[in-house]
Amino acid sequence: MPESDIGELEQISVFAEWLELGDCSRRSLERAGLFADALGLFNHLERVRLLGVVGSKGKGTAAIYASAALSAGSHRVGTITSPGLRSNRDRVRLDGSILSDRQYREMLARIHEARSQLDLPTPNQGYLSINGLFMLGGLEALIRAGCEAVVLEAGIGGGSDELSLLPLDVVVMTKIFMEHRAILGPTLAAIAGDKAAVVTRRTEEVWSLGQSPEVAAEVEVRCRGVGTKLSWVNSVGGGNGELSRLPPYIRMNAIVGINAGSALSRIMDRKAIEPTALTSVLSTVFNPGRMSEHSTPFGKVIVDSAITRDALVRCLFHFRFRFGRDPDTLLLSLPMDKDFEGFKTEAAGYSAAKVFINLPNVHLDYPSRSDWPWEWATTERLPELLHSRGLILAVGTALFTGEVLSALNIDADSVFRPNLGGVASC
Repeated sequence: MPESDIGELEQISVFAEWLELGDCSRRSLERAGLFADALGLFNHLERVRLLGVVGSKGKGTAAIYASAALSAGSHRVGTITSPGLRSNRDRVRLDGSILSDRQYREMLARIHEARSQLDLPTPNQGYLSINGLFMLGGLEALIRAGCEAVVLEAGIGGGSDELSLLPLDVVVMTKIFMEHRAILGPTLAAIAGDKAAVVTRRTEEVWSLGQSPEVAAEVEVRCRGVGTKLSWVNSVGGGNGELSRLPPYIRMNAIVGINAGSALSRIMDRKAIEPTALTSVLSTVFNPGRMSEHSTPFGKVIVDSAITRDALVRCLFHFRFRFGRDPDTLLLSLPMDKDFEGFKTEAAGYSAAKVFINLPNVHLDYPSRSDWPWEWATTERLPELLHSRGLILAVGTALFTGEVLSALNIDADSVFRPNLGGVASC
């Protein structure tokens, strides 16, 4: 299927309501529930087990590793992430790989058909969000494809996210910090409460990274209130040896995902995953855009989806550990509601060429040219900048890293090889 054709289908099926009302309204969970009902999704949920991933950062990594663990348990597994690594095509995966052209086209057609059964959206009622449509439509497609388990990454929040419409068997919580206050609440406790709201009496286990005291309190209260077992992951020790190549902060997200995926596999089978099968599948995981390293004819590029100053510091530390020196070029991109000022402050301490990449037409609050004291460019210059001589660190939102991976022509069609008969397939 030509990519232009896919783009048109995405526009009319997934993006239409957001394009019409995104500037004057908000997403509607009530409308999302009606959409799921029109899709017939609620009639088929008994055929699948669900693992939800919430948090402020690292959700995609946790989701991929949870999926790999479930595959190691010989389960057919689906994965829905938000956003994709390179494009919307890779938001929905079957056994680690994107859907076939036919499957993806049919998924978009069913989304469009289900939407057509609803009343037209209004500003007062709200619209169907992009993330929600990919989540619910993708889940229906993955169930149709025969998945036994599906891992779903929340878009924004938890109780306020479409993920809250689904009966989750296991929940992963990555680090939670202050973000999206206008949507999730004015305090860290309120944000944590919103994310923890996806845990219900259906949820058998929650696996969480260590949290700040106010976040931990909200998580504990929620789990205790619904009778859900809560397990904490507080160190990088005890992880599978295949994870030793990952920086510690990414390793933590991987470990919590593996633990949760292994827990769901154990719930489904009443037995543990064979260690050799787990090691085999984990050895095949490829997670581009999460401190991933790529070669060009002129040097090396490391790409990461960091959005806070602390995360940028960790990236730079890993860069120095890997190459023995600082990067020659820093490519940075994130909107003002992330830690733009922190990025700018940290970047000032480096002699590297510092280029802010402005993403056009993404409807986010990006800084103006006058906010950045160094070089400024748009995505049109990315191929040229990424093929500069020397060592490059490209850091920013997942939207930005997706652009970087596309400019580098990195194949993100598969993020792990599934387990067939106890070993990862070739």
